Amino acid sequence: MNVKPPVSNERRRDKWMGLLIIVIAFGGCMGLSLWGMSKSTPQLAPEPEPPSLERIPGYPDHVDPLKLIDRARELSVRTKFRGFVATNVAPSGLVNLKVKASSIRFSFQDPSGIGHQPPRQGGTLPNRRYCGLQSVFLRKDGIEAAMDQAERACPAAAPENLPLPKDCTLEDVWEIAEKRRVKAEGTARIEYFDSFDGPAYRFRKDRHQFIVSANDCTKILTGRASRGMVP
Repeated sequence: MNVKPPVSNERRRDKWMGLLIIVIAFGGCMGLSLWGMSKSTPQLAPEPEPPSLERIPGYPDHVDPLKLIDRARELSVRTKFRGFVATNVAPSGLVNLKVKASSIRFSFQDPSGIGHQPPRQGGTLPNRRYCGLQSVFLRKDGIEAAMDQAERACPAAAPENLPLPKDCTLEDVWEIAEKRRVKAEGTARIEYFDSFDGPAYRFRKDRHQFIVSANDCTKILTGRASRGMVP
């Protein structure tokens, strides 16, 4: 009868070392897989903070929307400023939040695939391009971010940061309106947005409406050049 030779201590140690290496490699692969899945699983945006009255120049009756863009940006989880809509803008270019229905809405988005995305199964790809959208509102009770809209699809052109107008204020836009025979009384709705021709203002009051380039504050945009809106 053949008798197997005893296993040496060296061979027994090599056997356990090999098994240990296999276990460590398997655990490392599983860890990397779980880490990758967690990274590819979209995270929902946090709940917005309650309205704040901090750092609002001119609040509540002499608010300049242009001076609040950076403050609004701080409150949004999105990185690209896309424009604003201001209601009840006086000829001075200021908004009185004491007046009923006065408000300012600032809009922010992200480039495709950046930032918070809609929920989906970990490790899967989105079924379309999402840029999200978050609005920041200034009303009588203060400034606050609305709930982020992660499911908002991307526009035709990738969202770019809309620059702040340097030499064209809301008061200037009102002066253009007066030259177009709009009475300098009451208030207007003014939008700042990215038109086909670049940064622009849309002025609306009663039946009067026009769009002017925010680059030179003189060029009235019509047709294709005037296309665009605040998302």
